[in-house]
Amino acid sequence: MSVASPFSRRFAGPWTDEELRTRIAVGVEPLTGLADLGSDDAASRLESRLKTMVVPTTQMISIVRQMIERAKAYCDRAYPDMVAVRALIYGSVPAVEVQTCQATCLTGLAGVGKSVLLDAFGRLFGSPEFVDMPGHARLNLRACWRMTIRGGASFAQLVHPHFRNQGPIAPSKALHFAVSEAGAQGVALILPDEFQFITSGSANTMLANLLFRLAQIGPPVIYA
Repeated sequence: MSVASPFSRRFAGPWTDEELRTRIAVGVEPLTGLADLGSDDAASRLESRLKTMVVPTTQMISIVRQMIERAKAYCDRAYPDMVAVRALIYGSVPAVEVQTCQATCLTGLAGVGKSVLLDAFGRLFGSPEFVDMPGHARLNLRACWRMTIRGGASFAQLVHPHFRNQGPIAPSKALHFAVSEAGAQGVALILPDEFQFITSGSANTMLANLLFRLAQIGPPVIYA
């Protein structure tokens, strides 16, 4: 039996419902002093506090597990060994062809918890993990690139904050650098959010172009 690479081992199970529920949940500190406030102020404070709470449902746990499985499957395929990782870092692997790009959309009304799902995956795998690569600087692994799309954000503006080197890059080089950076960081999912903020007259075209470009980096794209 082959040994899983450190890139894949991050996502190895078994992931029981109870473990996922415990690690995804976000509690809140009890509110005090509400009785001393007016009804509107008290309601506002309570609403703000409740918005930070996460109580995982069965459906949420199921979706997060599917995200983990998809992340592991990509790592098995893209990062099987250091030879494959080195090829991604140094540009020996081209961007994914547009014809084979895939992206998964989380649908639902505003406020149902789509962003919470994406955040939950990030919390599960937010702890630093490092991999030593012979002849190369130590790699700091990141499970996902989480990004929020607002206004007219371009592809380069979305991916550049995730690069280790924050020096300026030409927009025409952004995809090349993104493929290399995703490989160096062992990125397993790309999770863009808030696509509803694209409101220009050509919103559908902008949305499609951004999704295609993000999917060309390699890791599966799951967006809301």
